[in-house]
Order: sequence, then C-alpha cells, then structure tokens
Amino acid sequence: KGLTSDGLVGPATKSALYYEDPAVAIDLRTLRCPVDLEPDENDGCVTELQNKLNAHGASLTVDHVLGTGTTNAVRTYQSSVGLPATGVVNPATKAKLYGDPAPQQPADLGSGRYAAVVDFGEQATGQNIQYVWGGGHETDFGPSIGICDDYGGSITPCPADKEVGLDCSGFARWLYWRAGAGDIGQTTKDQVVNPRFTKVTAATAIPGDLVFFGGSAATVHHVGVYTGTVNGVAMMVNAPQTASYVRDDTIASHSDLLGYYHLSS
Repeated sequence: KGLTSDGLVGPATKSALYYEDPAVAIDLRTLRCPVDLEPDENDGCVTELQNKLNAHGASLTVDHVLGTGTTNAVRTYQSSVGLPATGVVNPATKAKLYGDPAPQQPADLGSGRYAAVVDFGEQATGQNIQYVWGGGHETDFGPSIGICDDYGGSITPCPADKEVGLDCSGFARWLYWRAGAGDIGQTTKDQVVNPRFTKVTAATAIPGDLVFFGGSAATVHHVGVYTGTVNGVAMMVNAPQTASYVRDDTIASHSDLLGYYHLSS
C-alpha cells in the first residue's frame, strides 16, 4: 500500500484496511473521531484538528499529539468564536471549525422514538463501530476513546484507551439520545434502574426496547436493543465485546437474560 512498514496500525493503515484513501483528510465530524477530542490524544484526528486550527490562524507544529500547545490553541479559538474555552474539541467546536450550524439537541420523537432507535442501531452495523471498553461515556454522546479501568476483555494489553468506539451501554445511550430521549444513564447498572424504564414481558416488548443480561440489577453485565424477531428468533443490535463491531445478534447468544425494559416517558 506504499505505507511505512513500522508494524503500527495507525490512521493511514486503518484507512487502507477500510478501502479509504489515506491521503484524504480525516473529518472530525465522522465516527472515525471521538465525539470529544481531549488532551493527550495522538492520532490522525488530532492532525486534522491542528490543520484546521492553523487554517484559522494558529501556528502549530502538526505532530498528531493534542498536547499543551494544541489545547491552548483550542481555547484561543473557542474564545474567538464565542464558545466556552474548555480546550475540549466538542461537537460545537467542530461545527465552528467547519462552518456548520451549531449542533442541536435531538427533538423527542415521542412514540416514534422506538422505531428511530432501531433504525439508528441498524445503520450503525454498517459503520465499522468497534466495541471499546468505556466508550460512549463522555459529556457528549457518541463514540469516544475508552478507558482501561476495570477492563476484563480477552485482548491484552488493554487497547481501550487508544481506540475510538462504544461499549454496550455507551451504544444504547447514544441511540436513545439520538432519538430525543435524553440521557438514559451512563452504565448498564445506571440504565437498568432508571425509573423511566419499566420491565415488560418478552410477549409485550416492542422493537426499540432495551434488553439486559445478568442475574439481577446489581450484577447486570450487558445491554442490547431489541429489534424484533426473525423467523421466530428474538434479535438485538449491540456492541458485544472487545475485538468485535456493532452487530446484530440473537438474544439467546448472550447468557443470563434479565429481561426487556421499555422507556415509558
């Protein structure tokens, strides 16, 4: 592919693997970049950020690292365009950098939110969104760089704090937010006890409801989005585990079914 043979799966190698042109700049607004770019990130998204900041008057060395100099340039830029000078490159900052309208809170779709959750979930199965432990738990909603705290995945050493993606609860949180339901909770344990959710039977569950796995609310360990039945088999869309991507699974593929939960308000 004409890339440097350094054995590192960096942005250019990822681009080549996904049949994209490594010479094409990464767009900060896409799912390839975390919803919030924060200090110490080191990847092609930072390269694009530095190029964008330089185009707006900064004089940064493009070194791919969101270090102190780049963070200060972000703060300066945010102040210049009337945004809070946090140094975090959030959706509002990205919109300004690209000349887009300010991002809006998704409107509550009411009874239509359940079908929307399913639609958004199925769209995600074709977008190469990888499972990342701790992904999706930023202040803003969407894929993020994960964490390695309490990591128990099969891939070692833990890759989560260097990858962009979603874990199971971060995925469910993102889908419901996009459907206008607001924040349903950070983790599976938060979501399963959210008073807005009511446990329902499999017979009365509708596509778009959440399905939790674990012996009890205290030991819940996974969540997916129920998408209906195919030939009598109950299905869900979910972010399954490290080294996998958002996909459709049978509900029976995960053990310890706790139940179906419906957002009632």
